[in-house]
Amino acid sequence: RGRGVMGDARHADEGRRQAYLAALGIPLWSARVELPGALPAPPLAFAPYVADAAPAHLAPPAFAPAASAPSPLPAPAAPPAGAAVRDPDVREAAAAPAMPVPRPAAIGAGATAVPAAPVSGDPPRLACRVQALAPGWSAVIDLGDAPDLAAAEYRLLDSIARALGAAELPGGQGETLRWPLNRNPALDHGREAMRAWLRHALRLPPGLCLVLGEALAAELQSALGGRPLVAGPGLGELLADTGAKRRLQLALAGQWPQGSHA
Repeated sequence: RGRGVMGDARHADEGRRQAYLAALGIPLWSARVELPGALPAPPLAFAPYVADAAPAHLAPPAFAPAASAPSPLPAPAAPPAGAAVRDPDVREAAAAPAMPVPRPAAIGAGATAVPAAPVSGDPPRLACRVQALAPGWSAVIDLGDAPDLAAAEYRLLDSIARALGAAELPGGQGETLRWPLNRNPALDHGREAMRAWLRHALRLPPGLCLVLGEALAAELQSALGGRPLVAGPGLGELLADTGAKRRLQLALAGQWPQGSHA
């Protein structure tokens, strides 16, 4: 009684197969969307064989093909009364009563909602370069809004390093830190969060640290506590103002090595 497994014969056998499964009380499952890479599926609506009509108590209902729009997926057939269901999942689903979906309860007057993450409206901004400067010295340089130091600022930083005892400005050892880390409004970008981040992100070697940028030095002093810092004007201010150079000399006066000169 076998028919071909290809073409229309396979699709015709599908009608009888689904009729048998429905009569046995086995739910039928079909994909709701086209599966990528799958073979073409037989139509969902069809008419079973007239010549193979089943007995009256097993005769399945006839299905007519849809005219234009595809017919909706049929709901899984429920097993007839007294029929044994072999699949334990199907048996549990058939035996379990329909449970109503609970609706979310409204928050009463005495209830408290979970607070959202703090959002800072105007977060502080920080951008600095951290690098070795001279033996026993490291530097934290305020970058402002610039991505890196200008050529003239690098030359001035090299002069400061030589005045502190270095043969030349160490290269290839810098690290840039920027705050805020991202633009996620659900995260805390406030000043205390920035200082907590600085305590973990700012890895300074032992020794003295020269901070070039007086506003930046105040933030680092609050974040690092007792770490010895020597604060001075930023490199841009040092290039533009002779008085700023004098302030840097005074800041370094107590730490200046003997015999060196600016």
